[in-house]
Amino acid sequence: SRSLGRLSSKWEGVIMPISKKKNKAIPKYIVALTHLLTRSMNQLEALNLYGDTCFNSTISVLAHDHGFNFKRVFEPHTNRAGTEVRFMRYWLIDQHTEQALRLVRHYLPDFTV
Repeated sequence: SRSLGRLSSKWEGVIMPISKKKNKAIPKYIVALTHLLTRSMNQLEALNLYGDTCFNSTISVLAHDHGFNFKRVFEPHTNRAGTEVRFMRYWLIDQHTEQALRLVRHYLPDFTV
């Protein structure tokens, strides 16, 4: 099970981890990585899990600023109006698991997968 350290609620029903080291909110790309280490995700899931309204930008930061690679696949979704839209699903590639764990543990030393 994952340990995210002390937790606080920034929005009702959305849990945002707090860093034990600095007592500051964890960057959203780190929160995303904590989830991507154990599952794939799309925009809707990121929004529901931790309130990320621009998940594609979070993935971009992880890819361009931190060197992570992701498998990406479009998947269909039917919206409320009955129209089919597509969302990108992202998987952290296995070769980046250890690098991701090191980065997450910089902010959350007790994090486990």
